[in-house]
Amino acid sequence: MRLRALLAAAIAALVPAIACAGEAPITFSKVWTHTHASPKQLSEIPAYDMRTHTIWVAGVVGVDILDADTGALVEHIPVTD
Repeated sequence: MRLRALLAAAIAALVPAIACAGEAPITFSKVWTHTHASPKQLSEIPAYDMRTHTIWVAGVVGVDILDADTGALVEHIPVTD
């Protein structure tokens, strides 16, 4: 029984590698960067909005809404007092 479980685990570990063997590797290219207007703002949670083609970046002092193509600031929504 133990040998059967070990064999099943080994096969399960190899299946994803076999399935992905013919696929091209995923690569990334830096297109733009964004510097927050406030030095206190840190990027914490990014989210992409497909409908408006914007990236919403939640941080400690608010949410920055960025144009996905250029990285330009569309709007800043403050969350501080």
